[in-house]
Amino acid sequence: MDVKKEYFELIKSKVNEAYDTQHEQIARIAAMFGECMDNLGVVQLFGVRHGEEFVNELNYRAGGIAPFHAYKFRDLILNKKLEQDKIDSGEVYCDPGIIDRFEELYELDDRDMYCLVSFYGNEPLVTELAKKAKAKGQKVVGIVNKRSYDKVKGTLLDYCDAYLDMCADEPDAALNIDGVRTGQLS
Repeated sequence: MDVKKEYFELIKSKVNEAYDTQHEQIARIAAMFGECMDNLGVVQLFGVRHGEEFVNELNYRAGGIAPFHAYKFRDLILNKKLEQDKIDSGEVYCDPGIIDRFEELYELDDRDMYCLVSFYGNEPLVTELAKKAKAKGQKVVGIVNKRSYDKVKGTLLDYCDAYLDMCADEPDAALNIDGVRTGQLS
């Protein structure tokens, strides 16, 4: 089979799996988002590495009216609260203290809720943000790959009011091309 077609068919089957297994959770989380917005809160978005891509899809766009806000490392760099080399080296992803720098920078409100994206559910930054939000009594939604989360015994879901499963395989390599696993689904 043509590799592109194989990859497309696999993605299509995973989207169908996600719909079949997650549609009730999607409706529940959408209602949570709506309640937050009705209360004049903002849905705060945060993800690391590949999770940033999901955040970019939901984040506010010029001309949009949805009250979503993304925690962005770029904002810390522009405000001299983080150096680019900390991101380039990956050091930033293991320092839960970075969350305090975001909180100094952004205008956050107790009416806000959080949507946190973490493939494994064990990244220190995501877990720290979830802990802080729950300590303030705020709602937290997690987006994880449950197969991977269970394998590494992640902790993000310990703080979540609801979660979505990415429904990707573990490891997250969709295709086997000449003995090499490649192509992510997450």
